[in-house]
Amino acid sequence: MVMSGKDPKFGALLDIAKGLDQRGETTERAAEPAVNAPPSPVEPEPLPLPAPPSTTAKPKPAIIAATPAKVERKLISTRLPVDLHKRLKRYCLESERNIEDVLEELIEEHLRAEGY
Repeated sequence: MVMSGKDPKFGALLDIAKGLDQRGETTERAAEPAVNAPPSPVEPEPLPLPAPPSTTAKPKPAIIAATPAKVERKLISTRLPVDLHKRLKRYCLESERNIEDVLEELIEEHLRAEGY
């Protein structure tokens, strides 16, 4: 069945859609959210600003500036026998140290013992 503008049922539906009651007066209807409409964006609350730096903070001791991490470093590359490398890795894992630190310590000890 095709509805036309002349059909009284269609006209009543059209009036309701326009917001008119049966007497032709505008009705106040609460806005209904669309069924498939995306949710309205919610603005997040602003994050609190960080506190300004304290002017009474103590300066860091000079010892921190001379830590080994600040020392200029050079990259060296070397090959080790597979067995020696495995033993070195196992030692480092068990002692919770990294290979670089262990090798640096061993080289330092060896050179000191040789007078360098």
